[in-house]
Amino acid sequence: MTYRRVSYKLAQLILLASAFAFAETALAQVSSSFQSGSDAAVFEGPPATSYEASESVLAGPGGDVAGATTDEDGFFMWDGDYGNRCCGDCPPGWTARADYVMFRRERPSAATLSNAFALSEFDFEPGGRVTLTRHIDCLDAWELTYVGQFDWFQSGSATGVGLNSRLSSATLNLSEFNNATFHSQAYRSRLDNVEFNRRWYGWDVISTMIGARYIKLNERFAFNSTGGGGTGALGLRSDNDLFGVQIGMDLNYPVGRFYTTTVMKGGLFLNASEADVLLVNAGTTQIANSDDDIGVAAMLEFGFFVGARVTRNIRVRAGYEMWWITGVAVVTDQIRNPLTSSTGRHVNDGSDTFYHGFSAGAEITW
Repeated sequence: MTYRRVSYKLAQLILLASAFAFAETALAQVSSSFQSGSDAAVFEGPPATSYEASESVLAGPGGDVAGATTDEDGFFMWDGDYGNRCCGDCPPGWTARADYVMFRRERPSAATLSNAFALSEFDFEPGGRVTLTRHIDCLDAWELTYVGQFDWFQSGSATGVGLNSRLSSATLNLSEFNNATFHSQAYRSRLDNVEFNRRWYGWDVISTMIGARYIKLNERFAFNSTGGGGTGALGLRSDNDLFGVQIGMDLNYPVGRFYTTTVMKGGLFLNASEADVLLVNAGTTQIANSDDDIGVAAMLEFGFFVGARVTRNIRVRAGYEMWWITGVAVVTDQIRNPLTSSTGRHVNDGSDTFYHGFSAGAEITW
């Protein structure tokens, strides 16, 4: 890297560290306000005017409320809604959740290098999410999440006479890619994600979190052609390893045994990206370049879920979510016309990706 690029990366690191410090302070203040309110409710004792279960203004026919219990002094407690960790005794515990996730990776429809045909859009592909949460008490928890095993793949081919490519160059020999009799293309994209978060709860209506996140995005693209004098092959590779911090918030709305959850997250990352470009025409290598870089990336995540409590310790939920990631190396953005012998010597890590889909799963608390 040149001195200018090194200085630029140092400035990015300083910006990332400053953002992390600001987010940590802000979340600590939010958590402190909720905890202080919760502590007051738990430890200050019963209010000046309290109701025994038989006198509760919330009691229905027979003096009972669904999910309501009383403590040893006869004071009204809620023990049957979303969370079950808001009142009374709250020892340490665990929650495990597993979700089946169907995600689609959106991409430009013009991601093709042949004039004869274009690859289809990526479809929804299956993946999974596993979350393990260690509850320290009612208000604090540590959380480990893995989301991944997504593998999008599209391929196609065309046979005919006079097939031409979209590649152009004033200095390189691309004879076998044009006026060809066969073209084939293949595009693969893979995504995996790991998170480790500290989470704070404000009763059962809100939780905030801050943590570390790692995202791995790998892509491959291949374009093969058969011309009158031989074959042509173009191979592209891009790898992204994103390391960073994130903040987030869950907003819960319980209604009896049902509830909704809105999930919002945002993160800043350092992206260690790599890219390769290899082009061979009629047995002669025209391009063989690679590059790596460290840049700044960002991510926004949003999800909305509807769930139900099956038993006191088991819940199910389903919803829709969206991920937007910017500052990554997308494989099809690693070349631009006109091609030269220098193509691929600088990784392009300024692209965006967008994922969306639905999920369904269950969780158990003990």
